[in-house]
Amino acid sequence: MEDLSDEQVAAGIVQVLRAFPSVPLPPNAKMPPKVLRSRWGRDECFRGSYSYLSSAVEDGEAIDAIAEPLCTDDGVPIVMFAGEATFRQHPGTVHGAYMSGFREANRYLAALTQQDTLRAWALAAAAIAPASKVAAHRSSVTSVAQASGILK
Repeated sequence: MEDLSDEQVAAGIVQVLRAFPSVPLPPNAKMPPKVLRSRWGRDECFRGSYSYLSSAVEDGEAIDAIAEPLCTDDGVPIVMFAGEATFRQHPGTVHGAYMSGFREANRYLAALTQQDTLRAWALAAAAIAPASKVAAHRSSVTSVAQASGILK
């Protein structure tokens, strides 16, 4: 991927999107005007690296420390950190990065007030379904999220 030109990447993106009919891409869609991507493998400081625990670290307290959100004085998180380096059970792995995203989503949801939650559901419902289907949709989404452990 890093060896491809931006034009080749853009053409590949359009090709992949056109392969999925459910993606609403107009037939005359133009190529993306700009491609922004990382080139970790070529970066002198990173060379495609991932996090790991030094042999000097005896437990996961360092991981817990970098996973701590920045909070207001009353404890409301305003900046949260996810990624493979922040997940104690599976540091340096893709599934650690994935699970840390769920952890931070749950942290965000837990910080929402009841009013924030109702506002979020109202916005989501307005975007995805007519008013008559909102209650059924909320119920099914909540059930799936709870069953999969995403929502507690």
